[in-house]
Amino acid sequence: MKNFLFIVFLCLNQFAISQEGPADSAQLPAPVKAAFALKYPDMKPKDWWINNKGEYGTILRKENRKRINIWMKRNGAILLLEEELDPKELPESVRLSAEKHISGTSMKAGKYWKQTKKGRIRYIQHVSDSGNIWMNVYNRHGRYIGKDYYRE
Repeated sequence: MKNFLFIVFLCLNQFAISQEGPADSAQLPAPVKAAFALKYPDMKPKDWWINNKGEYGTILRKENRKRINIWMKRNGAILLLEEELDPKELPESVRLSAEKHISGTSMKAGKYWKQTKKGRIRYIQHVSDSGNIWMNVYNRHGRYIGKDYYRE
């Protein structure tokens, strides 16, 4: 019985550790706070989140109400940066490719995002058609890379 309870305790403990959830800004690692303050000195995030890998994320709003999503390692390195864009902010090659990709179809374009991950830039176009939502992905030169289904 003691072994069974010990195993249940270990499983519950591991489950609790692996969960994503809110992170108290007072408990953020100093490198995360410093890197964030250096990149965005005038912005104060409302909430921080921690994922099951120990990475910290937050969502910011720019002056124009567009969102910025950031995920950082414990050492302050930025893992993922996503910036919501207006279509007119897209590089011309990306904008033209995105327009061409959905022209002549019943697809409707939604939000656009610039995503920087591990130094690589790609652009994401949220698209809907007949109740389905997905993301068209383009490289920084406007070449269509593929489709990724939206997960909420």
